[in-house]
Amino acid sequence: MTLRKKILFTMGVMIISLIVILYFAAQGILLSNFTELERRNTAQNVERLLSTLSNEFSNLEAQTSDRAAGDDTYAFMQDVNEAYLRSNLVDETFVHLKINVMLFVDPLGQIVYGKAFDLVDNKEVPLPQGIKEHLAANSPLVKHQDVSSSVSGFLLLPENPVLISSRPILTSKEEGPIRGALIMGRYLDATEVKRLSGVAHLSLSTERFDDPQSPPDFRQASVSLSEERPVFVQPLDEQSIAGYALLKDIYGKPALIARSEMPRDIYQEGRTTTIYLLISVIVVGLEFGIVTLLLLEKQVLARLNRLSRSVGSIGAGGSSATRVLVEGRDELAHLAVSINGMLSVLQQAEDKIQKLYQLEKELRQELQVEMDRRVEFTRALVHELKTPLTPVMASSELLVEELKEGTLLRLAKNVHRGAIELDRRIDELLDLAKGEIGMLKLSLQPVDPLKLLHEAVANMTPVASNRKQTLRSFLPPSLPVMMADGERLRQVVLNLVGNAIKFTPQGGEIRLSAREEEGNLIVEVQDTGIGIDEEEQKRLFQAYHRLERDRERLSGLGLGLALSKRLVELHGGEIWVKSKRGAGSTFAFSVPIRSKGQTDGSARARGG
Repeated sequence: MTLRKKILFTMGVMIISLIVILYFAAQGILLSNFTELERRNTAQNVERLLSTLSNEFSNLEAQTSDRAAGDDTYAFMQDVNEAYLRSNLVDETFVHLKINVMLFVDPLGQIVYGKAFDLVDNKEVPLPQGIKEHLAANSPLVKHQDVSSSVSGFLLLPENPVLISSRPILTSKEEGPIRGALIMGRYLDATEVKRLSGVAHLSLSTERFDDPQSPPDFRQASVSLSEERPVFVQPLDEQSIAGYALLKDIYGKPALIARSEMPRDIYQEGRTTTIYLLISVIVVGLEFGIVTLLLLEKQVLARLNRLSRSVGSIGAGGSSATRVLVEGRDELAHLAVSINGMLSVLQQAEDKIQKLYQLEKELRQELQVEMDRRVEFTRALVHELKTPLTPVMASSELLVEELKEGTLLRLAKNVHRGAIELDRRIDELLDLAKGEIGMLKLSLQPVDPLKLLHEAVANMTPVASNRKQTLRSFLPPSLPVMMADGERLRQVVLNLVGNAIKFTPQGGEIRLSAREEEGNLIVEVQDTGIGIDEEEQKRLFQAYHRLERDRERLSGLGLGLALSKRLVELHGGEIWVKSKRGAGSTFAFSVPIRSKGQTDGSARARGG
């Protein structure tokens, strides 16, 4: 497979994987959030319905209380006078109060007077027969223990469910003895349900709790509703959703199930948003892939192809005087320069052979050695070129994500860790080299050091836990924002904490602390390791230096502390260590806290 095909395949796999991951993430996170928002909104609408019903009961109870406590009503319970009936129980009274039933009941449950009224046809109708079954002497509608007693709620009658309220009949001063009960009720019929829907600005429908002929969704709600779950929400289909609440009667038993139905606008919006997101990702992914391929073709593949043809042409012609074209200033250009250098050396060797033929054998041997060395050098360059680090890291990371368990997963993790470690080593070498020749620069931006330190602790805590160590932070409530290179400071902190973890035995403790002192940020990392000899402390911040006792046990080039020292000094600060053999070590650094208005001239001057 050619390099071009490998790149196309890798990018295709990456884009497709990204789309698949985002699709499932959108389904599992974004759409589920919209669904949860829809459920909460529906539950809130059910609460609004319950609040509307509560207000209706409160109004009905207030109307009942106003008429039950009055001297004329109190007297009517004894004489049943016609004047009271003409003044208080005319048809207009029922229309004004929006009630269907009014009963005057004595303490034994006997109806002293009762009247029922049809609010739709505006005419008097017979009393509902089913209500008499609830008027026994011990019924809560009849039996009031004291003058403040009140009963309201639903009552299931064969004719209709009814909203009902009962109050003891008292004098105008609300005094007894109680002469009975005044009962007022309003049918929960289709007209009343429609009215309540308008009051709540919601769709309302009801079914009897024990009705086996109720629709399936009501039967499902009757199973799901309970004391612990007073509101139940379920989608009816892709277009509508409903919320349900259990309504109890005056005896505390389940009576009705109320349902509020609404369109699934939130859910549909979530689906639309998810589709647009996926379309956007696909478009952006394709554009990114095309642009990347064009750049690779122009900047790498085409130049590599020309370089390969030039080298092949030189090899076929056998003339070391020909040179390859040097394009750009990158690694491929450096390779072309190296090849030209090799050709130049070969040409010089050929010239020497022509001049010193009475010495031919010896010169040929020397030339062969030189050629072998140059060929080996070229082979190494080509090998390094064909095995770039980035595809290794990307491919191994993809393998770690795809493999579930077993030896292959462990091997993939080892490859990925090795690639990351190699990448870090290269970065350290490059940074140290830049520092030594004055090319290492800082990018000063406003930095919150407290946030940076908290993030460092969070990143390194799992590492310490894996080694059965404890990583603790002792940070102040606040630190001033400073002008610094946040990534470089984070690199220093992670380096010091990582070293502390590496050189602290299992069960040990590492402490990270910080403070502001005389315009400087001071950060300290303390461990409970075995400590460092005073003589070895003098060489700790030198490149490629490691403690003698750890050379075989630990990996790395010994660049971390040297690079940390360089980065701290670029910030205008200093780094130091305090340690005694057997008493642990404390690494610390200080950097000036510059405000946004101050320049970074001193830092740039130190960095060259």
